[in-house]
Formats: sequence, structure tokens, C-alpha cells
Amino acid sequence: MISGPRLDLCNFNNGSTIAIFNTALGYYTFRSSDHINFPPGDYVFEIKGLVGNLEATETWTMTLVEPCGSNFVFFMAQNPFADVVYTLADPMIELPWELGTIVE
Repeated sequence: MISGPRLDLCNFNNGSTIAIFNTALGYYTFRSSDHINFPPGDYVFEIKGLVGNLEATETWTMTLVEPCGSNFVFFMAQNPFADVVYTLADPMIELPWELGTIVE
């Protein structure tokens, strides 16, 4: 890897992310459900091959996109939520709110 938000995607496996460059078969696989540690952006790879005195270099770009858009909620300065304690099996607690008081 020569550039990108992360530089360790040639071989990576932590359960939620699998990145494998198979040199024997010549393919690359990337699967991830981790949107935090693998942010959208361009990840640039460079592959070098050497046979005797002949060397070849190939560069390619993998672009990760966020298909769901932003998942952040920005709270205004005043917190519209009240601190309450709820005991299981008690009647439901209703706290009225308006969208304009929660999202900016």
C-alpha cells in the first residue's frame, strides 16, 4: 500500500474485516462491515514483479464508499432529554420531544 486512510490492507483479518492478496492466484479480496476503522476514501496499492533483471510495477486504486451516508447526529447545546430511572415492569415513561430540539 502506498497511500490511503490505512496502509495495512494487503493481508488483514480481524473477524469483521478480511483483506487478502493471494499472490499464487493473483487476486485481491476485501470485505468489511467496520465503517469506523476502514473509512471511505481511495486506497492505492502498488504491485511489483521481478523476473531475473526485469521488473514491472502496477498501481491500482480501491475506492471505499459509504453507502448509507453520514450516520452522525449533532445535538444542540441544550439537552432536551431528562434523566430518569426506569424499573423493569413499571408503566411506560413518556418523554415528549420535537425533532427541532434534538437535531441541528
